[in-house]
Amino acid sequence: MFQRVSIAVLFIIATSSQGARILGLFPVPARSHIIVFEPLMKELAARGHQVTVVSAFPLDKPMENYTDIKLDMPDISKFMSDQGVSAARPLLPNVIQLGGIHIKPIKPLPEDIRDYIDSATEGVILFSMGSIIQGSMLPETTRDAFMKVFSKLKQKVLWKLEVDSLPGQPANVKISKWLPQSDILAHPNVRVFISHGGLMSTLEASYHGVPILGIPCFGDQHQNILRVQESGYGLTLDLNNITETSVAWSLDELINNLRYSSNARQISQDFRDQPQTPMERAVFWTEYVLRHNGAAHMRSSALDLNWFQYFLLDVLAFTMKVLHLRRPWYQRVEPGKRITRMTDVSKVVPSDNQQPFQSPDVLKEVLLPSVRGQLRKYPLAGVVSSPLITC
Repeated sequence: MFQRVSIAVLFIIATSSQGARILGLFPVPARSHIIVFEPLMKELAARGHQVTVVSAFPLDKPMENYTDIKLDMPDISKFMSDQGVSAARPLLPNVIQLGGIHIKPIKPLPEDIRDYIDSATEGVILFSMGSIIQGSMLPETTRDAFMKVFSKLKQKVLWKLEVDSLPGQPANVKISKWLPQSDILAHPNVRVFISHGGLMSTLEASYHGVPILGIPCFGDQHQNILRVQESGYGLTLDLNNITETSVAWSLDELINNLRYSSNARQISQDFRDQPQTPMERAVFWTEYVLRHNGAAHMRSSALDLNWFQYFLLDVLAFTMKVLHLRRPWYQRVEPGKRITRMTDVSKVVPSDNQQPFQSPDVLKEVLLPSVRGQLRKYPLAGVVSSPLITC
């Protein structure tokens, strides 16, 4: 009896489960791209789906239902993202925006960092060039320019750097090889975020409402920081032309001009005001596609266009034909010829003893097409003495 009940229970569980096999394959195997989608893959695995991810960065701690296929990519820094911080745009139903999906709930800061930020009565500046670009790779002149400016500030500075200390390091600068960036940005004492402008860093600063001083280096970073600057909550520094003056002016502007912090707070409010979190939205639509066998009804019919329709060659050919039919037929009147009809040019050249306009069939005016396609009258004084255009 017990065996029959056990078999029945197992049968019910097996037939009622909705798990699926999901493959995670992302076009750019850079760390910043994996960070975006890794939380989604973990959440799907936690919900019972069998998840397999092709990644150059496998999980540090393996989890159930989650399998990593590791790629060996030693030059991973050469791979760049083509995503940027997007403006408003029309999207098809099968395209879902997931900006901020990697942002996790705020965790308590390490004690030393928390005490350092809490004691900053004038605020803190966070300086981090991300996980790919090492701050120690900055030119020495650039680091010196920042340290000279930092030494004159009332604010404290948290600097993510791959060294323990720097020569001549100011007392208000704390250097660390690792910083919980998103959790620090969530602290109300953070006044400015100096960043390379990577997509993840830009989204985190936007989510927490912190003005950005961007130093874009490559890839999408220029576009991200340009978007931040256009939105009014950040400024840009040229990596190849950083001076003490430019750093000092930029930080002073971001700290003391309330316009930047106000715009950053507004961006944060807009970012957070959503009916679902990005993670909930990603999981829902992933399972929606599974429930509806691929959700073909959300697929755009534009994907089935012929190549000449896709490039609008049929529309271009039709337009060119219409323009050709509407083109007026122009004729050039050579000097010495006379006009005998409104739409014709006479090839009769007057003889030596013939006076101009003695023939009654010669018109005293000529009709020429105007800019709007209408005919206008222009008087003729006699035999045409210069080239004319008529129809």
